[in-house]
Amino acid sequence: MSEEKTNLIKRASELNNHGALLIVQGELGRATAVFQSALAVMKNASTPVESQGRGEVVDHSQHIRAFRALVGGRERLPSNGCCIHAIPFVLEGSLIPNHDIALPLYSAIILFNLGLSLHGEALTGSEASLRRVSHIYRMSLQILESVSQMCPCAIVVAIAALNNKATIHFELCQYDESKRCWAVLSQLFESAQAVMHVALDAKAMERIFMNFHMANFPSAAGAA
Repeated sequence: MSEEKTNLIKRASELNNHGALLIVQGELGRATAVFQSALAVMKNASTPVESQGRGEVVDHSQHIRAFRALVGGRERLPSNGCCIHAIPFVLEGSLIPNHDIALPLYSAIILFNLGLSLHGEALTGSEASLRRVSHIYRMSLQILESVSQMCPCAIVVAIAALNNKATIHFELCQYDESKRCWAVLSQLFESAQAVMHVALDAKAMERIFMNFHMANFPSAAGAA
């Protein structure tokens, strides 16, 4: 990876991490602007580059260490009863994976965080706002799907995005769409067990599992 591209990705990582901190501080509007700036930097870094070489050995453990959920602070994302994965992901600027993976993986994570900040604002807004957030999560998921074979840890972010997308569809009474999200998510759980604990804390994992249970066993959730 060229030094220029590395520096751009580091800058985008710094912006992303600042935005993540703003989310946990409840500064959602400012966080949104910072994530948009981070995406603009990533776009500048996404110019065509020479192939990394098909014979290159990929260190998956490095990718797992390249990001994590920002824990330790209070969650400030507003809630209307939906169990949203409200913890943003921070990027490790000093441990960047190879270029072919770093650009899509980091872009997808920044998109997820952008969706998260907008999600918090949309909970008190219009249906159109929620639909926009759902679209952003979908873009993140599309990118994550493209790198999932090279970077198994991408599944962690995909699970968080699917969780939040499912809650939006449920909130909009789009129950079939919500169930489709959970169907995909259920397929990911088994393969994600080995890496989920690295990037997600126990509380975040518990919420996602609880959402999955409520979506598949609504009568039991109602009784609770």
